[in-house]
Amino acid sequence: MRKRTLIIGIVLLVVGLGVHTGAGGQSNEAVEFIKLLNEAQNYFLDEDYDRVKMVLEKAEEILEQQIKLAQKAEFFFDLSTPENAVRSFLEASFLGDEERAKKCWSKRIPDYLVSMTVSAMQKEIKEDAKEKPELAHPDMLKLIVKTFRYQKEWTGVNSYYVWATPPGKERSEKMQFRVVRENDNWEVLAFKKWEEEDWFKALIGEKYEKGLLSQWASKARASSEYSPSRWSAQQATGKPNTSKCGDYDTAWAPKSNGSEPEWLELTFDTPVFVTKLRVHETYNAGFVYKVEFVDVYGRKHTVWQGKDSTPCPGWFEINLDQTWYLVKSATLHTQVKGYEEIDAVELTGMPISK
Repeated sequence: MRKRTLIIGIVLLVVGLGVHTGAGGQSNEAVEFIKLLNEAQNYFLDEDYDRVKMVLEKAEEILEQQIKLAQKAEFFFDLSTPENAVRSFLEASFLGDEERAKKCWSKRIPDYLVSMTVSAMQKEIKEDAKEKPELAHPDMLKLIVKTFRYQKEWTGVNSYYVWATPPGKERSEKMQFRVVRENDNWEVLAFKKWEEEDWFKALIGEKYEKGLLSQWASKARASSEYSPSRWSAQQATGKPNTSKCGDYDTAWAPKSNGSEPEWLELTFDTPVFVTKLRVHETYNAGFVYKVEFVDVYGRKHTVWQGKDSTPCPGWFEINLDQTWYLVKSATLHTQVKGYEEIDAVELTGMPISK
C-alpha cells in the first residue's frame, strides 16, 4: 500500500495548496481522479481494502498519464485572457522562473515586488515538500497548476478579478487577483488583499491621506566638502541644527567658494513613494537648480529644475502628487558664487508595508 498511500498524499497536497492555481475549468481527468480518491477513502473507512486497491490503481493510471503529458508540455505562457494571465504567473512562480513571472505583471508594478511574491511562493512549496519531496518536481508542479480552476468577475473597463482555486476548495481572497488589459495583453496588477493598502495606492498612482513618513537624511556624500568634519557632507544629515543665516560649520559647504556646479546626495533609511522634499539652506540661499531622486534600483529621476528663490535661512521645498517608484536617496545640484550651505534635508512619503 505504500505506493497507493503516496498517491493519496500527492492529491491531498494538490487540494491543500491553497496558495496556488488552476485552469479555466476543471478537466475531466481531474474530476475522475478526485472521484476515485473519494471512493477509495470511503472503502478504506469501511475496511474494504480490496476495493481500495482497485480504485487506487485506476487513480494511479490517470496520474501517470497526466505526468507524461506534463513532461511533453512546454511552459504555459498565455496573456490572451485574464484567467491565462494568472495561470501563467502561477506556473512561473511554482517553477521559480522570476523573469517569466515578471512578464505576467503590469508594468506599473516594479520587478522587486514580483520577485518578493515568487520567493514567498517558493518558500511555501519547499515547506510543503519537506514531507513529500516528489511534490517539488517541476512536472508535478505543472500538473498541480493545471488542476486548479479559474473564475473571473468583471470589475470595470479592461479589468477583472480572477480567482485561482484548488479542486474541492471554495474560492478565497488569498488567491484573488486583479487583472487588467495593457498593450493588448491581460496582465496581473495586484492581489485583491493589496488594494486597500495605502502603499499600494501610492504605487499605482491613487490618492492616499494617511500613513506618510517624514525622515531626515541618514547618510550624505558630495562632489566636494570643505573638510572631512566641519562643513562636511555629513553635516547635512539629521535634524536642523543651524538656526541663522551665515557661514556655520554645522552645515555642508563645498571645498571652494567658486561658481562651479556642485552636488549633494542624501540617503534615507526607509525608501518611500515621495510626496515632499525640504532642504534647509543656511548660507548664500537660492542655489539649487536641479533635484534628482534615486530609486531602489539605482535609476535616476529628475523631479525638479528651475530657479531657486529661497530666503536665508529658509526652506527650499518641492511637492509631488507622489512618485510611482520607491526613492532611497535625493541628489541636489547646486551652483552659486561663494559657498552654498545646507543644514538638513527632509523626505516625506509612503513606505511600503513589510
